Amino acid sequence: MCGIAGIVNFDGEPIARQSIVQMTETLAHRGPDSSGIWVEDHVGLGHRRLAIRDLSPAGAQPMIDPGAKIAVSYNGELYNDVELRRALGHTAGARFHTSCDTEVIAPSYRLWGKNAFLKFEGMYAIALWDQENERLILARDPIGIKPLYFSFVGRSLRFASEIKALLALQDQPRQLSPQSLHRFFAQGYPGPARSLIDGIEPLPPGSTLVADRNGWRVEHFWQPKRHTKIVSFEEALSGFDQLWPEVVDDQLISDVPVALLLSGGIDSALIATALPGRSDLSAYTASFGEAAFDESGLAAVTARHTNLRQRFVSIDTEEDIEVRFLDVVAKVDGQLADSSALAFYSLCQKAGREVRVLLTGDGADEFFAGYETYRATRLATAVGPLFPKFAMRHLSDALFAKAAASHAKVGAAEKFARLFAGMANGGARPHPQWRRYLFPEQIHTLYGTGMKDIDREADALDEYAAALGTEGSAADRALEADQRYYLPGDMLMKTDSMSMAHGVEVRVPFLDRRIMEFANGLDVAVISPLRGPDKRILRAYLERHGLPKDLTQGTKKGFNIPVASYLRFGLRSLGERLLDREADCLAPFLQPDAVRRLWREHVDGNSRYSYTLWTLLTLATWRTTANV
Repeated sequence: MCGIAGIVNFDGEPIARQSIVQMTETLAHRGPDSSGIWVEDHVGLGHRRLAIRDLSPAGAQPMIDPGAKIAVSYNGELYNDVELRRALGHTAGARFHTSCDTEVIAPSYRLWGKNAFLKFEGMYAIALWDQENERLILARDPIGIKPLYFSFVGRSLRFASEIKALLALQDQPRQLSPQSLHRFFAQGYPGPARSLIDGIEPLPPGSTLVADRNGWRVEHFWQPKRHTKIVSFEEALSGFDQLWPEVVDDQLISDVPVALLLSGGIDSALIATALPGRSDLSAYTASFGEAAFDESGLAAVTARHTNLRQRFVSIDTEEDIEVRFLDVVAKVDGQLADSSALAFYSLCQKAGREVRVLLTGDGADEFFAGYETYRATRLATAVGPLFPKFAMRHLSDALFAKAAASHAKVGAAEKFARLFAGMANGGARPHPQWRRYLFPEQIHTLYGTGMKDIDREADALDEYAAALGTEGSAADRALEADQRYYLPGDMLMKTDSMSMAHGVEVRVPFLDRRIMEFANGLDVAVISPLRGPDKRILRAYLERHGLPKDLTQGTKKGFNIPVASYLRFGLRSLGERLLDREADCLAPFLQPDAVRRLWREHVDGNSRYSYTLWTLLTLATWRTTANV
């Protein structure tokens, strides 16, 4: 698990070694154990290593395969490298000298070409230089667990695990994109195919980029797709029961200690139940001072039942909130305003002092229908066209005002406000509206000259809506959209950046391709019936393993933080500076006086715009600290 970076000058201009050094040094937090640089004429690769498998120097990167003239810089874990070694040895006579999974990448490419990436089971971002064919291959795992950004400047192709490594190059353009900002303000991230900077793009999940002197192209090799195969609940439960322990066991492979991030929900509890006899493992749980946000009690129930050693991490008081917020913004390069990143940052910080590898339940909601939004989508799709949009907007506004005065985590008023807003703004595709921060009617008061007419050109959630596709039921389309858009664009970026901020590897068993394909073959009625609990299969699995009903029948709480309170107290000084006195830092994209009004209303007790303000504070912090 590491950070990678590199440059290929297809005009033949020699690489300055110092450029690769500068890029790689910005990624030191991703790989605190060692660094490696390989430069040959017009090609340079950099690497920062977090040693997890084969801790010896033999596992260092970039790894060079002299016989095939292939150089590899790689970030990730391959869980099936033993099987790959066996196949490569039998078919191609390949011989191996380390126990590091990196060693299988070059011979796999040599034997199978780009089809090798379909054979890799794991999470990865790979840069492979094929010297014989003067070709660079970039590849990213099927669902986008590991990040990889690229940019072309003239005939120079640059790539890196994080945007900050690209910005370390003096000639890298750093102009903000109004189109990406439009989406960022609405949803808290620009989307899985965008960054906030013109000319810097993330490689899409499940894709390869192939570049040589003649040009470049991006090709998909895998995408999640709903395809109902199993309609029987018992067949589905039996299939999961057989598959799940095998997947979790595969992800325990490590030469360093492994632990679990344990919440009070069922996703991490499912991982805990697949760890029999592993009383040596620790479980780290976030605790909050506000009872509405704390679920450490339920997590303790799971820990006792599965015989895990539990560690509690206080999110409210462990460190100064402003210090943590500033580092969160730096580590996500300003690309993510998901407030839960602050809590995840603290959790990984604490765990990272004791372990190097953490298991988490990310992805279960998007593949096993764990969000209430899927039922809301079905409801809104069915009845939304029957009600006038202006009436839905009025109801939404009234309920949002009521929700602003509540201290509930996500109260009924806010849920219904979002339901009616989705029916008013979403048309035939209401699903993306559930997570909207900035609503269309607010744009004209907030946008500045740098965003001129942008809202007329495209709705901010158009790309999210496009990910819904046209096949299957409303729930099928919503699940697929979240798998392709929301999960890689928001959730997985948060998980990677916050864990790697502390040199910690996070593994996600629910995003093993075997689990993803199994889940997408289940009929919606099997995983999320119109009546009854969501994630039905997962709850039944836990009940079969004897976990109490308080856990198996509990409602989803979510990993949220008290955003309104944090802005009003812990982050007040920063907010007063960047969103009031120095609000001009958001011009010309936003109107400074409009930003000031939002901030002052919030300080005076109106919490309606707390998520929008969190987004604006994220952008203002990044602009002023990263000089973009």
